[in-house]
Amino acid sequence: MDSHTIIGTKNKKGQTYTDPYHLFFEAPRIPSFFTGSEVIKEAIRRASVDLMVAYPITPQSEAAALIGELYAEGYVTDYMRGENEFGVMSECAGGAFGGARVFTTTAGPGTMRAMENFPMWSGARLPIEMIVTCRGINSPLSIQPDTL
Repeated sequence: MDSHTIIGTKNKKGQTYTDPYHLFFEAPRIPSFFTGSEVIKEAIRRASVDLMVAYPITPQSEAAALIGELYAEGYVTDYMRGENEFGVMSECAGGAFGGARVFTTTAGPGTMRAMENFPMWSGARLPIEMIVTCRGINSPLSIQPDTL
C-alpha cells in the first residue's frame, strides 16, 4: 500500500481523517461553485467537530445557520448559541479544556468584544478553530463586509 493512499482512516477518538497528500494531488477535481458559508459548512462536516458555539453577527450569521443544519444532520455533536461574543469564546475554551474539538465563527466587532479570551487560548494551548468573517469596524454602524 502506497504511503499516500490513506483515505478514511480513523484516529483513537474514532474521527475519520484523510492524508493531505491525497487531497492536494490525487483526489479528482470536480468544478463546483460554493459561497464562503457553504465552504465553511463543508469544512466543518469533514472536521468531525464536537462542539460549535456561535452568536449571530453579520455577516457570519449564514455560516452559523448552515452549521446548525449539520447539527440537525448529526455531523456536529453539540451546538450552542452564546449570550454574546465574550461568552462564546469562554464557552469554546471550556469545551476545549474538556477535550472537545471546538469550532466558532465571528466577525470584526465580535472579535473585538471577545479579545480578552484569546491570550487564555494561546497560553493554555487550546486547539480551537475559528472563522473570522470580514466586517468593517467603524461608527456609527457598518454591517457590510469590507469587500463592498
